[in-house]
Amino acid sequence: MLDLPKNRTVKLSEIEAIVRDLRAQLAAVGKRVDDLNAQVDAAKLAPDGFAAFLYAARKAYSHASATDGKSGKKMERAVRMSYVQSQDYGFKGSERDWEALLRLRTEPAKRIFEKRRRPPWRNLFGHWTSKLHPVAYSA
Repeated sequence: MLDLPKNRTVKLSEIEAIVRDLRAQLAAVGKRVDDLNAQVDAAKLAPDGFAAFLYAARKAYSHASATDGKSGKKMERAVRMSYVQSQDYGFKGSERDWEALLRLRTEPAKRIFEKRRRPPWRNLFGHWTSKLHPVAYSA
């Protein structure tokens, strides 16, 4: 914004100089916008290697978690191997950050390993107890 004194008259030559400066600045901004548009168009055409790798790694992690047993070794191996490769693509986070990125889901995850609660009328050994007096009959 221009700071011109209020009690001073502005000459026509000063106004013309200001207009020239503004036009030059607008031309420079227009050139920068054109350069940015060219970069965006070039980025749209170039394939994104990291996105393709992330898709493949998430698929492998999903398969490993679906077919893994109790130990979780398959999942850990899948995370570790893909984490090392992700660093080649420029990933800067930790291994746990990478695992969290692989776990992202668009739908709510099923709770497969949720601990099953026993009904309140069974005691610690699985024996039936009275619903009315669980303490009196529990071992």
